[in-house]
Amino acid sequence: MKLDNGFTLIEIMLSIVIIGLIVTALFNINIAGWRFLAYNQDRVKVQRQARLIDMNLEKNIRRATDVKLIDSDSDNIYEEIILKYWDTDNDSNINYARYLVDSNVFKEFNADIDSSLDWPSNADWNLNRNLTDNIIISYNFGDNDGGNNGSNVKSIYFKFSLNIDKSSYDISNRFHPRAIN
Repeated sequence: MKLDNGFTLIEIMLSIVIIGLIVTALFNINIAGWRFLAYNQDRVKVQRQARLIDMNLEKNIRRATDVKLIDSDSDNIYEEIILKYWDTDNDSNINYARYLVDSNVFKEFNADIDSSLDWPSNADWNLNRNLTDNIIISYNFGDNDGGNNGSNVKSIYFKFSLNIDKSSYDISNRFHPRAIN
């Protein structure tokens, strides 16, 4: 009498191939999920940094009483913006904020100078904080009339292109400084 209690070599090979296909499919699904997660984390990070740029510029442009745009060339595409505004805690103090991009990082500077001076010199600026990581590809500031006379500026616009790995984001906005009577 013959006993048939084992598996044949073909059955074992077939089960190994089926298990291998299932494991490969699950592994590929898992890798695709991790890639999607990393891509979305980069998108969230670049959008968060864009929001920081927008909120900081909006807050200070809207309360600015005077604006100075600095152009390194003479093509009316400005690379720095300096804002003059009254201190919210003490109306007799004047504050200055300067925004520029250095090494693809958006930076905010501030200056405390004697109120009898018109605008701070380069030596008066102190780095307040870096607003973004190293993600800025291109940027510019501009005004409504192509001039550099802050008292006549009716609106300020800015454009930024940000990039982290494969996620890119463009922001642009226009704000109006405080009306001066």
